[in-house]
Amino acid sequence: MRERRRSYSHASAELPKDDPLVQQLVGGLHATNFAAEATLHAAVTPLQRALSALRSGDVTDEELDRAEIAVSKAHVVIVEQVLAAITRMFDVGGAFIVGRELALDRHWRNARTLAVHNPVLYKTRGIGDWAINGTDPIYRWTPGTVN
Repeated sequence: MRERRRSYSHASAELPKDDPLVQQLVGGLHATNFAAEATLHAAVTPLQRALSALRSGDVTDEELDRAEIAVSKAHVVIVEQVLAAITRMFDVGGAFIVGRELALDRHWRNARTLAVHNPVLYKTRGIGDWAINGTDPIYRWTPGTVN
């Protein structure tokens, strides 16, 4: 954005870098990135604990469940944050965003692909079932039915 020279005819400034709306959007993207990283780090702690316990032969089902649920929660939040952030980026970037030079649309496509390979809808249902009913988390995600 800093190097862009073209702006919209109805923009608040002549250059995108001086446009308060662009600045606000970029600030929001940075805040979203911070939140996604914090969410990831929050999920890593129980995962590392479970991995250490697994390596020492001392792992409990409860530790594994906590790690699985933490990773599932992080997956849900990060996928939703990334998809929303990239959509906001399109709001001010226009065709520049999807041009060959930057190809920033690949981030949306990558996030969307991750979201459909490990569906957020089913992740949230699994988290809810665990939270309400104490049902074991789903450890193995495969397409099709399980018999």
